[in-house]
Formats: sequence, C-alpha cells, structure tokens
Amino acid sequence: VSATLPQNGTAPPVPVALRTMAAGAAGAVVGARRHNAARNSGRQQLDSLNMSELPIAKVYNQELPSEWTDVRIPRAFRLGYREEGGKADACTLETMQNWLSNQLKDKVTDVAVVIEAHSGKEAELIWLDAKDIAENGSPMIDDVRVVVCFNGAARNDAVVKELRSPGGLGAMFGGGGGSAKTDPGKSSVCTLL
Repeated sequence: VSATLPQNGTAPPVPVALRTMAAGAAGAVVGARRHNAARNSGRQQLDSLNMSELPIAKVYNQELPSEWTDVRIPRAFRLGYREEGGKADACTLETMQNWLSNQLKDKVTDVAVVIEAHSGKEAELIWLDAKDIAENGSPMIDDVRVVVCFNGAARNDAVVKELRSPGGLGAMFGGGGGSAKTDPGKSSVCTLL
C-alpha cells in the first residue's frame, strides 16, 4: 500500500483495516518476544541442570531379562515428589507408562518394580496399578530395577529369577555381573553375555 501526502501537508486518514492490522502486528511482536524470552530462560535452566546427577532406573523388558536400559528419572516420577503447594502427586500409572514408552521407544502397558532379595527372601515383582500410585506415589528411586511389558504382553512373575543384576550388584542379588555405561543426559542399553 502506498500513500502520498496531499498538497496541504496533512496525512490522509488511515483505513480501519490497516489500523487493526498494525495493532495485531504489534501484538504479534510482543507475543514473539515473550515466547522467545520464556524459551531462552527454559534453555538456561536446562543448561544449568547436570543430567549425571539425576537418579537412574534400570528398566528391563520382561522378554529380554539379560538386557536393561538405564533411564534417568525426572522429578515428577521420583519417590516422595509432590507438586508445589502440596497437591496430589503428578505421577499416575498412565503418565509413568507414557514416560517409559517414550524413553524405550515402544508402548509400555505394564510396569513392575523389583523388590530385591533380603533376609533370606527371594526377589519378587510388584506390578503397579493406578490405585497404588494414587495412594502411595511413585516407587522410583536411584538404582531401582523395573520390569515392563510391551504392547499388552502378559505379565510373567517368574522373569524376576532371570533378571541379570547390574555391575557390582551381582553377588548381592545372585545374578551375573555387568556394568552400565551412561552418557550424561542419555539413556543406554546394556546386554550381559
């Protein structure tokens, strides 16, 4: 749109469509600046986060009990975490399954926590349900062993006897040794031979 000034030196009236467009454009600029500022502040927060300090869960596919994946546990899924203000736990069975599905790149449909062998008792699996998590919160702590089922596979309690323990824990849990390499900020898969 081009405009020329009339001979008398006064500006012609600005059409209503152009006035509202200018206000909308100004709003878009303000919105873009706020969005970029929020995104950059989040990036700064992520830069200051040391991923190697996050607790790790050792997640086993029940179909491959000699392999595990080290998965960093976000705050919302840690034992004892509650949202600010004392609200209910952010963790639900569904959100935990979605998180694990995302980390493992496959649809997790069941989750169990390994209760480690102690005082002459053998290790056992406790399959999680929505009510348990709603009442007790997440069971995730550093070095917890978790067994998952993918795509509706049937639960197998006997798989706990086949699970291999991570390095340094073999003698304690009666499994083979091994070690997990974890790159800060990334999950890794470990296979024991």
